[in-house]
Amino acid sequence: MKKEQRYYMYGSSAPKLEKVDIAPLQFPSDIVQPQVQPKPRTGKKVQQKKNMLYKLQLLGCTMIFFIGCLILMIGYSAVSYQQKNIEQMNKNLQALQKENAMIQGEIGQSMDLKVLEEKATQQLGMVRPKEHQVINIEIPKASHTVRYQSTEVPSTEISFLSSVFRFLVKGW
Repeated sequence: MKKEQRYYMYGSSAPKLEKVDIAPLQFPSDIVQPQVQPKPRTGKKVQQKKNMLYKLQLLGCTMIFFIGCLILMIGYSAVSYQQKNIEQMNKNLQALQKENAMIQGEIGQSMDLKVLEEKATQQLGMVRPKEHQVINIEIPKASHTVRYQSTEVPSTEISFLSSVFRFLVKGW
């Protein structure tokens, strides 16, 4: 056996090797050439499918965005419609309260004590109390007088979207 010599060669030239005879390779006869496997499709069809998928995703996102905007606008319009109804009902309530106060005032003024006394004595058989039967008490006026206080409804602020919606409704 030959002993291997290992050493570092300075410079850029390679050492000369002894010529070694290598026997030619022999292939067995039963080996068949390997089949060429088809390359994955990286052509125009694959790129077209990717582009179509991207377009469909973009279209889907756009549709979801517009549907969300539509739902939001419908919600705002419903809220502004309800606010309009509430304002109208509050105006009707105030008008009815004023009318009730006026009617109660008219009823209070139309009561004549003389007519009331005649009805009590003639129809019901009541008599006026004697001086020794009357006891005067003092009641403060605030306890038996009815005071009408108007209840003002706080005005609701009109949002920008509801004003735009009203403008569009008036336009049609």
